[in-house]
Amino acid sequence: MEATKFVHQLYDDASFSRSRFYFWAIGCLSVFEEMIIANRKNISTFLEQYIPESEREWKSDNSSQIKFFKEMDQKLKGSSQEMEDVRVHVARKLVEIKALRDSVSGIIYPI
Repeated sequence: MEATKFVHQLYDDASFSRSRFYFWAIGCLSVFEEMIIANRKNISTFLEQYIPESEREWKSDNSSQIKFFKEMDQKLKGSSQEMEDVRVHVARKLVEIKALRDSVSGIIYPI
């Protein structure tokens, strides 16, 4: 997908200047990053509080429960890592867009 073909669909105001676009994009990326961090924290909290740490805490007579917890643990840890990869990408894009904003406006903003 070529971003330049679709970037105008991100906002509906035809008079939306390039400078305003950068501020809008920075705001969106900042919120995305915050939400990813919050979701990863929620996954971590869930894993700590609801998934037993050792098999001793699981009902030994229920092998389906053990299998379920092990699968959930693996899936959630995998999802959390995927979210971290996305967060890193968003953070890099945020730095990139801030640099573009600064070059358009000529004003240097604190990071």
